[in-house]
Amino acid sequence: MRLAEARRSIGYSARGFAKATGSSTRTLWELEKGRRLPQPSTVHRFAEALAVPAGDVEEFREAISQEACRNAPLEVLAQVEQMEVDLVDATVVRVAAQRSLREVMQYLVSSGQNDDVDRIYREVRAETAMRKETGDDRDERS
Repeated sequence: MRLAEARRSIGYSARGFAKATGSSTRTLWELEKGRRLPQPSTVHRFAEALAVPAGDVEEFREAISQEACRNAPLEVLAQVEQMEVDLVDATVVRVAAQRSLREVMQYLVSSGQNDDVDRIYREVRAETAMRKETGDDRDERS
């Protein structure tokens, strides 16, 4: 369903909905007209006010997909493209990452690179633990 349709179906005017969600009428208008994508916090606030899953609102679907795919490696995005899903969200990207990882690991193990798989796994775990300890959770590719 469209955002304007969902808003009207529960009796909100544009001004009333903007006020109820702490947004401006301009923001609401831009979202309803497809002039911009909402921020994740806006998606959550609006979906909650509409009492619908965020993925049910067309204007939110692209924002959910972009947020889920942000910082994903190209190999994972290629996996996502091959999946036949209704909505690309964080769960879909995680499943695609697991598939990609499994394929790479199977290739390395079948090529006799078991030690490399184990070494890389330990390195990634250690790097992640170090980032958590230092509070640095930024993506290294950024």
